[in-house]
This record gives sequence, structure tokens and C-alpha cells, in this order.
Amino acid sequence: MSDQARLGVRENGGSSLRDDRFKGAHRPGEPAPKIGSWEEIGPPECPIMYRRTLFGSRWFKLIWHEFMPGASDEAHHDHPRSFLTLVLRGGYDDCREDGRVDCVYAPTIRFRRAEHAHITKVGPKGATTFVVMGPLRREWGFFRDGCWYPWRQFERLFGLNWRCPE
Repeated sequence: MSDQARLGVRENGGSSLRDDRFKGAHRPGEPAPKIGSWEEIGPPECPIMYRRTLFGSRWFKLIWHEFMPGASDEAHHDHPRSFLTLVLRGGYDDCREDGRVDCVYAPTIRFRRAEHAHITKVGPKGATTFVVMGPLRREWGFFRDGCWYPWRQFERLFGLNWRCPE
């Protein structure tokens, strides 16, 4: 059985990938999801990941991520909270602005400050991560041509930051 079949990933024409396990997932821009529900992150035809908030408070959050095989963002981004990530399955390359690449594959743990700017390039088997996030410190954003943009403004100006696997 192929990795994609084992993960429940099916092809919807062309290069678009969807995962049947997350059917009905919440989309950004819709009302906030309930704790424990899945959020779909990325273009509808090929989400980069599905995210489930297991617990959330102003002090910390517990998040489960299922990254899709071969997914990648195209612009460096940072995060609103510092976090500890535990890679449980598969993995990804964490590509920094200075050209350094941290290969983050299971089993591994990494701490990242909210200001850590990176591009996530998911491996061919996808990735499952459990994330412990600290308190909210800043807004989430993307970088382009040396400038930082809040994520909503970035999407308005430049569109979605993800690409579908080829």
C-alpha cells in the first residue's frame, strides 16, 4: 500500500491532494473552530496541513498538526507564540532566511521562538507533530522582499502563501 493510500490521501484531479480523514474541516476566515475540531490550512484544492487545537488558554495551547506529503509554503513566516514541537511521524525541512536548513524528522523535539522565520518543506511521507505553544506574544506574519507583513495583509496583497505539490 502506498504512503498516500495508507494516510487516506486521494487525488482530486491534477496535483491536488485532500485527506478524507479531515472532511468538513474548518477553513480560515470562518467563525473560530471549537476546541478539538480540525482546521484546514492552505488552498482548498491541496491543504498544506490540518490542525487540531486540543487545549487553549491565554497561557498555553496544545496543537496537533497533520502536514500533507510534499507540502510547502513559499514565503518565510513566523509565529504568534514561542513553541516546542515534537515530531511524531515523518518530518520536514525548516528553511531559514539565512539559508540554513534544519531537517526535523521523527522522532525529534525542537524549540522555536515566535520570531523564528522559516519555510516549512514537508517530506514525502508528510508529518505528524504535537505542539506546545506558550503565551500569545505577537501577530503571525510573513516576509517578502525584506519586509514583514501581518498574515491577513500578506494574503490580501500577495495571495495564499502555499503551493500545491507538483
